[in-house]
Amino acid sequence: MKRIQKRYLLTVSIFLPLCVAALVGWNYLLRLPCTEIQYTGAEFLEPASLNSLIDTTLTPPLIVDRLQRHPWIFGVHAVCYPTRVMQVKIDERQPWLLGVAPNGEPRYYLDAHGFMMPLSHQMTFDVPIVRGMKESYHPLKHIENQQVRQLAALMPLLPEEIISIISEFEIHEDGLQVVVRQSDSHLMAAVQVGETQWEQQIHKMYRFWTQQEWTEKDSIPDFIDLRFNGQIITRQTSI
Repeated sequence: MKRIQKRYLLTVSIFLPLCVAALVGWNYLLRLPCTEIQYTGAEFLEPASLNSLIDTTLTPPLIVDRLQRHPWIFGVHAVCYPTRVMQVKIDERQPWLLGVAPNGEPRYYLDAHGFMMPLSHQMTFDVPIVRGMKESYHPLKHIENQQVRQLAALMPLLPEEIISIISEFEIHEDGLQVVVRQSDSHLMAAVQVGETQWEQQIHKMYRFWTQQEWTEKDSIPDFIDLRFNGQIITRQTSI
């Protein structure tokens, strides 16, 4: 019994100082300021624009707080490793709609949550436009119009092939109107989808539009009304 106790005490006397030294050394390394910042997940944002908001003297919580104020950033995670390299993971907002003024002037992008994002000088995005936006841009503020927010939330749920034929949206008192275009053609039509069941109606619109074989010699509809159950009403203009 005494021999076992001696082994135990010997083991503790050897490993306890090692553990304490390792813990002290790890805490020391963690306290060292980071000298380099590396970003991941930033597809649209340039590192220079991010570095203008932060520097290596800041702690990870402060860096997260500052970067989350950027109108193109949805979330941030920052860790300063003992290698003195700070890893900053960026979760960017994705533009789904472009809000334009009544005169057609672009104002701001909208993400799926309806948050306003400023126009980018470095790049443009091929997304449908929303006409008649009355609200001015405000950083990190979502659009107040509930129908526009509903539309923004719907966009990620639509397949790419449907989004590709949609040119613009316009919300009226009697519901949502969509302007669709034929691929590789100037042929377009305004589609009234109604006040409710927008996702179902837009899928119905896509099936109808793509099943038709419009050509410049045909009479094409300039207006399609989907608001009536069981029937599609069109108004055509001869080319």
